[in-house]
Amino acid sequence: MGAVSLRLPDDLEQQLAEEARFSGQPSSRLIREALETLLSQRREARAAAALKMAAQALASDAGACGEVKELAAEFLMAENEALARAEAPQPQSGGGGRQGAAGGDPSADALTEAGLATLLVVPLTTQRRCGAEALRVLIPPRDRLLRECWAMADQPRALDRNRIGAGPLTRLNAAEMQALEQA
Repeated sequence: MGAVSLRLPDDLEQQLAEEARFSGQPSSRLIREALETLLSQRREARAAAALKMAAQALASDAGACGEVKELAAEFLMAENEALARAEAPQPQSGGGGRQGAAGGDPSADALTEAGLATLLVVPLTTQRRCGAEALRVLIPPRDRLLRECWAMADQPRALDRNRIGAGPLTRLNAAEMQALEQA
């Protein structure tokens, strides 16, 4: 281990001596730990600055932005395919038919009945967000919906009907639909 000699101002030397007494550690160990912490922080700051510069350079490069968008689209497609395989309906015993996009009997849902390849769905969350109440509709647990959820009116999604899997968790009643339409 190398040795380093340094001069400290009187007040800093006094603070070091007090900390050594208080902690029961030698001054050399405290200095080593402080130096390791400082050097680590500086390395992290340099890495963050380099990352920021690289991100700014990429953001100003139209070609790079295009590549990033293409990669994102490819990953999204792959993710959708994986989700479709994972959520594929499993063969069911018994006579239960497949439910429509909003739940319940498909004959009661005109969009489901139309046989469109995509369905418009409103995602649910169990997370209550302060300030988002005007865009959320409370849905109490029922049917296959096991917990109280919030329908997120501000985040509708178009999904391939094959991704619905075993069908919806529940069907919204008229009051909930009206509240969702008004949100």
